[in-house]
Amino acid sequence: MKDCGVDDFNIVDIVKPEPGRLRRNLSAVIAFAQFREDRMHDYADLVNQCKQATSQFRLLEDEHEELITQIAELEEALKDSSEQAKQTQEHNAEVESELRKLKKVQEQLTTEHSNYKQEKQRLITNLENQSLLVVEARKENDRMKPYIVDSPEILQKLNSDLASSLQLTKNNVENMDRRFRALQISAETFKQIHQDLQACIKVIEECGVELQREQEASHKLGRFQEIYDQLRQDDKDLDIRISQLQRQIANSQDRIERARKQAEIKRASAEKKMSELREMHGTLAAERSLQMKEMDEKRDYIKSTELQISTMKEHIESEMRAIAAESEKLRDHLHLYLNSMEQRMMVR
Repeated sequence: MKDCGVDDFNIVDIVKPEPGRLRRNLSAVIAFAQFREDRMHDYADLVNQCKQATSQFRLLEDEHEELITQIAELEEALKDSSEQAKQTQEHNAEVESELRKLKKVQEQLTTEHSNYKQEKQRLITNLENQSLLVVEARKENDRMKPYIVDSPEILQKLNSDLASSLQLTKNNVENMDRRFRALQISAETFKQIHQDLQACIKVIEECGVELQREQEASHKLGRFQEIYDQLRQDDKDLDIRISQLQRQIANSQDRIERARKQAEIKRASAEKKMSELREMHGTLAAERSLQMKEMDEKRDYIKSTELQISTMKEHIESEMRAIAAESEKLRDHLHLYLNSMEQRMMVR
């Protein structure tokens, strides 16, 4: 009630209201309601704009925090990807170095294998030649048997020649056998080298897979970098938008403050007018009480006058009824008189 301009409102005005105070309080409430209704349209739009700007600012703050969280996650993922890429590059460098060494070893082993194959082919050819020589020697021995003589010197010479030829053949066979075993060892070595080469090829394939993974990681890193740049740009745009909203909120607050000041000025003016209206209302109430008193007196006078008029009307009506009865009697006497006169005239 103080906002309505009533400073002395108390519980008595509710429990046992007086007519004068009740009219004054109701007038103050009605005047305040009209004033509020008239002024509500002036800054209702500003209040709505301020609420919308505040809600939008809160939404943008939430988006800003979410973007900061995403940026932190992307930076962490980027850091992990960078470390993983660095480790992969170091591992690839080691594997490439090992691969170059294995390629050199492979080239050496290929050269040695080629030499071994050539040596094996040469030894096989020599072995075949020696076998042919043995066969030819046996044939020659069989052919020479008919010509054997009984001379011990000749026989001894032939035996020594044959022994020399046999020893030479044995030596050749042993050499060929040693070379054959060496070739077998070389073949086993070549088989082991082939297995090592297969392992190297497998390592090379694994290196290719690692390189492909590294390329994929690089692509992912590029995508993460693009997303990170986009998020930074969105963050900048969001900061700009927040600054704009803050300026709009500041402008709205200034407008609301100006509207509040204008409302306070208008309220003071309205309160002044209200006080004047209260004074006028008091004067009018006093005049009204006087007029009501005069009206009561006039009402009493009118009632008494109406009562007198009613009494006079009843008296006049009774007199008129009496006059009507007398006139009726006179009419009857006149009628009788006229009838009697007519009868007398007819008799004459």
